[in-house]
Amino acid sequence: MGALSLTACATPQGPVMSAQAFESRYPPSSTLLGPGDKLKLSLYGDDALSGEYQVASDGTVSLPLVGALPAAGKDVPAFAKSVETALANGFYTTPKVSVQLASVRPIYVLGEVNQPGSFPYVPDLTLAKAAALAGGYTYRAKIGTIAIRRTGMEQEVVVDATQAMPLAPGDTVRILERFF
Repeated sequence: MGALSLTACATPQGPVMSAQAFESRYPPSSTLLGPGDKLKLSLYGDDALSGEYQVASDGTVSLPLVGALPAAGKDVPAFAKSVETALANGFYTTPKVSVQLASVRPIYVLGEVNQPGSFPYVPDLTLAKAAALAGGYTYRAKIGTIAIRRTGMEQEVVVDATQAMPLAPGDTVRILERFF
């Protein structure tokens, strides 16, 4: 009987991490580019290169003339600088590039919510707001403990979270089921 109650309380992913420890180890950043983000690029004086480009699953953006450039993990100004550097290497003397973030990758809310799925990321998105987007918690939801996987993580981590926990673009949040 004792072993049965221990397995009911254990989490399959390992120990529960505090929200503060999770946020310090994996800070939420809506400013770093990742796979799925869309960028609007403009090259001053040449409309042929201007357009929308998406960060591929390997973290690169494929551009005419220069090919695939690494984008994941960089902020928009750093990526714009790398595009200018690549274009200056034999194509333009002093290229002036403008890069804007057209859209960011969505968040995913799974588990014990009424309407699990993919939702557009909005600034200042918290766990409570994400649950509301997903139609609210089911009666079986274990509110306060979630499993989350942030972009770039190998596997999800179980976190003792508050409803005010900030989320980042690309997060996958799984609302766990409570055990009675």
